[in-house]
Amino acid sequence: MHHLVPLITLLQQLFGWNLARAKCGAAIIFGLITVRTVNLAELATTIPGNAKVDSKYKRLQRLFKEATLDFSRVAKLIASGLPEGLFILTMDRTNWLIGKWSINILYLAVVHQGIAIPI
Repeated sequence: MHHLVPLITLLQQLFGWNLARAKCGAAIIFGLITVRTVNLAELATTIPGNAKVDSKYKRLQRLFKEATLDFSRVAKLIASGLPEGLFILTMDRTNWLIGKWSINILYLAVVHQGIAIPI
């Protein structure tokens, strides 16, 4: 996880997270890039450490349940990782069915190296 130290430090500074939460957040970001999905079960397989995948999955669930995000700080985090210059913007819509609830999300994203990063 040593390659994530700069990101861990940035998360601690931007969000005021303790080391454990910042490590988990950095692992999620790395996992999103690696497996290209928001599926927590798949993300859990990318988290380093000796814990069982089920334990890592529960850790991710706790993070999303307990952590609050200031989205202006999220924007700063995203911007800090992008090169200077012009950006390609894209808009996308997704629909999630959670139980009997249909959730429609329209979002704007920055395209960087073939990956759309929601902003």
